[in-house]
Amino acid sequence: MFGLSSDKTNARQSTDCINNAIKQAKAEGYTSVKLSPGNYLIRCTGATGYQDWDGIFMPNNITLDLAGVKLYAEPARASIYKIFRIDQVENVTILGGHLIGDRGEDVSHNSGCGVEINCSRNITIDGMKIENIQGTAVWIGYGFIAPDKHRLNKNIKILHCELSDCSML
Repeated sequence: MFGLSSDKTNARQSTDCINNAIKQAKAEGYTSVKLSPGNYLIRCTGATGYQDWDGIFMPNNITLDLAGVKLYAEPARASIYKIFRIDQVENVTILGGHLIGDRGEDVSHNSGCGVEINCSRNITIDGMKIENIQGTAVWIGYGFIAPDKHRLNKNIKILHCELSDCSML
């Protein structure tokens, strides 16, 4: 529907299509999105890791079903990468899926992250497999600004996940 390549090609197009599908579902009042099974290459790099155009961004009040889905971080020479970004949102659930980083490939970045959770509430990651991340499988933090009561994470659940071959678990 969105021109999504499920054959581990076209990282830019795949990343944009997934983000656009989530945005459109949200705009149309849906609370869940199911990605078709396949192998998707994700553009998730950036000089600081916070560019709006890279990685998959989760909005408020959405469930993303990734059963049968493999998401591969596109190997790149950047300082950081993050496949999923859950930043300053609430009521987000990601079900299943398999995230595969670029650890062991010819890359020169400092760190990667499968799922980054910042300043968010009521977040559940359930049944996800995360491997080969050159960095952290799941990072739960508060960004680069000193925390206050509005910037702290609350009610974060990481359930039934398998994390392996990452530099930091």
